[in-house]
Amino acid sequence: MRQDTRILTPREWDRMRRHLSAKYMLICDVVLLTGMRWEEFWDLLDHPEWFEPSRKCIDLPKSAIKKVKVIYKERTIRLTIDGCDAVKLLLRANGNITYTDRASVGAVLKLAARKSGIGDIGVTPKMFRKTLVSWLIACYPDQAFTISASIGHDLETMRIHYANLSFERRDVEDIRKFLQGWGE
Repeated sequence: MRQDTRILTPREWDRMRRHLSAKYMLICDVVLLTGMRWEEFWDLLDHPEWFEPSRKCIDLPKSAIKKVKVIYKERTIRLTIDGCDAVKLLLRANGNITYTDRASVGAVLKLAARKSGIGDIGVTPKMFRKTLVSWLIACYPDQAFTISASIGHDLETMRIHYANLSFERRDVEDIRKFLQGWGE
């Protein structure tokens, strides 16, 4: 847990994911694999041109950054191989994905977490972004600046909130598989 938000392991996410509908699987996969903020995710549906599959990234312009206190006024989100695949699926399914507010998604996630047996403490939509940052820092500590730029956090925020997390060796091995191709 960080700031009352759960940091998932890949096994926990896999267990929880099985209890989601196809729509929520897709939404959550993209949010987890991109680390996008909630508002940025919904804007992506209206702007598929931001996605650059050949470069494995999403280029967010100034207009996409809604948070007031940010370091990066525009940013390039680096993607994993699975992240590219998930964004492609999302953009193909665009007509079937309608806006869902954070509270509704939170309720769906808590139900899936309870059904999966992992419990719902700290389960919120923002856990995906925090989980991705935690995983990236655990596997690529030498790329903190690149992670910071991709996620849109300053280095101090990442150091304070994510650098001292500890995962079991098995979790780190699973995380490395999950992050395959990130930043390459």
